[in-house]
Amino acid sequence: MDPLSAIALTGNVLLFAELTAKIAKRLHEYQQRQGEVPKVFQGISTRLPLLIDILKQYDGQLVPEQKQKDVEKVTSSCKTQILNLQKILDETLPADGDSWATVKKKALLSILREKEVNRIDGELRHCAQLLTLHSVVPRGLTPQPANVAQVPAVTPVVKQETFFEVPNRRVSRFVGREKIIEDIERKFQSSPVVVLQGMGGQGKTQIALEFCHGSRSRGTYTGIFWIDATSEMKLRGSFEAISDVIKDPKQVFATADEKVQFVRQKLKDSGESWLMVFDNHDEPERFGNVTNYLPINTKNAHVLFTTRHADVGRYGDTIALRGMTENEALDLFFHRSAYDPTSENIQEARSIVERLGYHPLALDQAAAYLSKRRTTLPLNAFIEHYKKRRKEIWRTTPKVWEYQRALDGSAQEISLSVFTTWELSCQQLFEHELGNEYTSLLCVMAYFHHESIEESLFSTYMAKRTRSSWLSIFVENGIWQQDRYEDAIVELRDLALVESYGRNTDGLLYVSLHPLVKDWIQIRTTDQQRYECAILQQQILKETLRKANYAWVKITTRQAVRSHVRVSEGSYQDFICPHLRATDLKFLARYYFWVSIFYREIEEYVEAERVLKICYELGLKVDGDDFSSELLNIRVEQGNLAFLQHRLQEAEEILHEVETIRVESNMEVTGSWIHDRISYADVLNDLLRSNEAEKLYRSTIEIASSELGLRHEVVLRALSNLALFLLRRCKFVEAEEIYRDLIDYSVSEHGAEHEETTFYCLRLGTVFHHMGRYKEARDIFLESVNTRHKNLEPDHPSTIEAVHRLGMVQTALGFFAKAETMLQANLASSEKLFGTHHVETLGHLHTLSRVWRNIGKVDESIEAGHRVLLRHTELFGPNHLDALLIRLDLAGALLAKGSLNEAEGLVREGLERCNPDEPAIARVHYELRCKLAEIYDAEDRLEAARDIYQIDMSQYQELIGAGHPDILEASVHYAFVLERLNEEEEARRLLLEAKAGLEVALESEHPIHKTIAEALSRIGDAERTDVSEST
Repeated sequence: MDPLSAIALTGNVLLFAELTAKIAKRLHEYQQRQGEVPKVFQGISTRLPLLIDILKQYDGQLVPEQKQKDVEKVTSSCKTQILNLQKILDETLPADGDSWATVKKKALLSILREKEVNRIDGELRHCAQLLTLHSVVPRGLTPQPANVAQVPAVTPVVKQETFFEVPNRRVSRFVGREKIIEDIERKFQSSPVVVLQGMGGQGKTQIALEFCHGSRSRGTYTGIFWIDATSEMKLRGSFEAISDVIKDPKQVFATADEKVQFVRQKLKDSGESWLMVFDNHDEPERFGNVTNYLPINTKNAHVLFTTRHADVGRYGDTIALRGMTENEALDLFFHRSAYDPTSENIQEARSIVERLGYHPLALDQAAAYLSKRRTTLPLNAFIEHYKKRRKEIWRTTPKVWEYQRALDGSAQEISLSVFTTWELSCQQLFEHELGNEYTSLLCVMAYFHHESIEESLFSTYMAKRTRSSWLSIFVENGIWQQDRYEDAIVELRDLALVESYGRNTDGLLYVSLHPLVKDWIQIRTTDQQRYECAILQQQILKETLRKANYAWVKITTRQAVRSHVRVSEGSYQDFICPHLRATDLKFLARYYFWVSIFYREIEEYVEAERVLKICYELGLKVDGDDFSSELLNIRVEQGNLAFLQHRLQEAEEILHEVETIRVESNMEVTGSWIHDRISYADVLNDLLRSNEAEKLYRSTIEIASSELGLRHEVVLRALSNLALFLLRRCKFVEAEEIYRDLIDYSVSEHGAEHEETTFYCLRLGTVFHHMGRYKEARDIFLESVNTRHKNLEPDHPSTIEAVHRLGMVQTALGFFAKAETMLQANLASSEKLFGTHHVETLGHLHTLSRVWRNIGKVDESIEAGHRVLLRHTELFGPNHLDALLIRLDLAGALLAKGSLNEAEGLVREGLERCNPDEPAIARVHYELRCKLAEIYDAEDRLEAARDIYQIDMSQYQELIGAGHPDILEASVHYAFVLERLNEEEEARRLLLEAKAGLEVALESEHPIHKTIAEALSRIGDAERTDVSEST
């Protein structure tokens, strides 16, 4: 091809670059307007700028004659794909002014064209690789002058020799990692040494190779040299090979040392830009000082290390590799597996790449395995297939495999699998003086969830251990030694066997493993070792489960523990059950008992019951009668779970059965005995068998105090439950006394912010709220909220409960706007945590409906009330106390709207379901009666309303106290009835009494103060009337 043709070809390439740039700009502008590119074009939108950069490399240089036909062929193919892409964009990319229907049509069409876009993307990437290869012009070639007509031919003149001594190990199609390569370039701008550090198989070598080839195509360096840094011997061998390339042919060296020194000095003195890659420098301790081999002299001389060992990072700027992005992982997976990237396959592939931890070598190896089975193994079956055959998958590599490496000084290279890379690290670990113990630690960690393995798991387990074990290396004189534990973690981290570690807010270490490291450890061990590790993991976890009440633990900690528990259940099925030993039955039954309690404490009752069945089945297999008392404990826990899920009859039957057995067996008084009786009393209380419940509470506390002491933790819990029972029966004074005593004791024993102290304070605040001492209740609830925000998360169940209590009392005080804001946020947190139908969420919505009624949002209040009543009735039945209260508030909202018949119907239905002789129900009975009187007032049935107040007010006062705000508000409504019946003197008296009491109990913002003032104004000036009467 003549020079003019060569210039024409270069011009065509640049015109093609302009066309590509227009499409890239179009996608970019769409992203600017809409926030993101349509999903189908996201991959290709990131590729186009790279293609443009490659095309622009042809600006100012001629394509060598031997490559011109190849470039013309590639350009033509590439242009065809770009034009096809432009056509698809015209059909599917929404434009400004498109109608809604057009946008929807284009969105559907884009999904249908997804496969074609992916094909174009693949073709463009292939074109880009070929253009990169063909664009390389040897350094020193003279560019063609602008006036080519005057020059009959182009004669290259070599000004300087270039070198590219890099092994031919580049994968056939390098995918993604553009950001890593950009990071290398950026770090070289400020540091001559960059270190790529990460676990085996993360693609360090391939990234380095890609960087070398890219640098060569851009002409960044005069020389690029590759050093095998697996050992000092191989490193020196690489230097000797380089010396043979760069030395003068006549130059002769007497020794190998002379060759090494020659290379180092030659590069140092050259003043040229060069790159040297030290690959697989994984064992720095075997080198004297690798920096002695670095011939750095100028800012253009760069060294790139690849290593598993974190210590190598001291040589320069480190880039820690943590796996591919999801898009990169999917791209690699589909290319290597040859599965079609359909929407369904993409969804399944997301699960696969996540399970494989976005690990490049693992993805490539798994994809190679799948590519041979794609006609018989659909992607949606791979995860289950992997669980059964992970050993075979990871130990198999294709016959043609780009990942090769020589091991142990051998010249013979072998195919590297995922697990081979970690075996190399494990061999290094065994060389440590505590290698066996550190390996044991790593093995046990593999049986926890791979994320957030906290130091406290091991320190708690070893706190009361007297017998020696390999974990004893972390203990001295019975005290856990964090520094020694961190030494082990650092060693594992340095060898890239631990993915990451850090400290939490408590100063304790946490560790994360790569999920495939877990698989590797489990596969490389025997059945017996797997059994022992799984049992030890459950022994460790059992101590952690016993340590705390997880109702009061941070959500992040709860989630971490829950993850470990779920993993332990899988280990039980996979590694313990097939080889179960009779000697471990008792421990396993006890372990799963604590797992059940953990699930109960985090309110996952269905999971708790499921696990408790496993516990009970194991308990029945234990030989001898020494487990019979523990079987009773399991039965009690089954009763507790039935109670918590409102299956009251079932709970009563179970707990009555246990109580009968204990009485007949004349069992000694223990903490379990007290716990069981109190649980039984709680059930009787909810069944509205109050007299039986109170008798059981008091007799149990009396016996327990005598046998165990008044301050035994189970006795304290019994007292707290008794106080709550008394509160429901409106025995406020005794309930207050109990809670004050419990608070004083807890503060002296644990401190003011301890979970028990804050729990008792919240209960005392609830007592004050029921007594009408709203301001005192508010102060306690506010302090409780602040304490929980300080020690727990804002969306923790305990925090949500405290905020709910505060919102309720703010409503009672008349701060409706504050209460609405607070409760709406709390409702959202509850829905997120529990779900929309959970009893806690229903309670928040019920309280919010009261606020809406008071601020005039009557329709919202009615809609919420109906929703809560329906769901609550489904859960607890129509006679439950809370269902009666919901009816009461819903009737109030209907009354405010004027729907009097519906309101009256609700109230009458509630009264029919009330038993006023049951103390727990008596209060709501009188509240419903007062609401019925308000409805009669609205219906002008004044005598009927007056009769209710005259009959019920005295009994209502006797129940909760004459000065209670609820009594005073009822008195105000009674006064309105009397005013309309022209009994103004009695009405005035009631209003003045209510005014005096409510000014103390409520804040001035409460609207009832204005209501009273208007009523007194209608009746006449109270003070003037009093004066005239005295005269």
